[in-house]
Amino acid sequence: MALAVKIAVVSAAACAVLVGGAIATLTLWQRESPAPAVTGPTLDPKYAGRMGVTPATAKPGQRIGATFTDPEFIRGVAFTLASATDGKVLYYIFRGRGEKPTWSSATDPNGLRPGGGAGVRGHGPDNLVVPDTAADGTYLLCTHETKEDQACALLTVAR
Repeated sequence: MALAVKIAVVSAAACAVLVGGAIATLTLWQRESPAPAVTGPTLDPKYAGRMGVTPATAKPGQRIGATFTDPEFIRGVAFTLASATDGKVLYYIFRGRGEKPTWSSATDPNGLRPGGGAGVRGHGPDNLVVPDTAADGTYLLCTHETKEDQACALLTVAR
């Protein structure tokens, strides 16, 4: 009987060590796993796949091209460049039609403003330019249409 008690005590102690080791291993594994991180602004899923911008990262003053997946998507010649975090429009960008694309600050009272749509269709690219005064960061580049009809893509400005 004494031998059975010793085996039971040793078995219980061995189980405690094994269980304790398993818990410690699980705890270490959980601590070593990286937490999911959002690295920056993301595009609203309603805009996903409608419009692309090339290159996706550009310098101020650099030309970029906006392309569209649906060749029947009707848009005007104006685009907005807005904060990707709060949607505030910072710039208006006008596509170049044989001439150099232009832009205007949304805060400039004498700056260019979008007019009526021109009825542009096709895949593009629509030739645009990154505003010279755009700070480094990620922006939301959108067609200047009603919110329901917009096409947007993320654009990163980096010097």
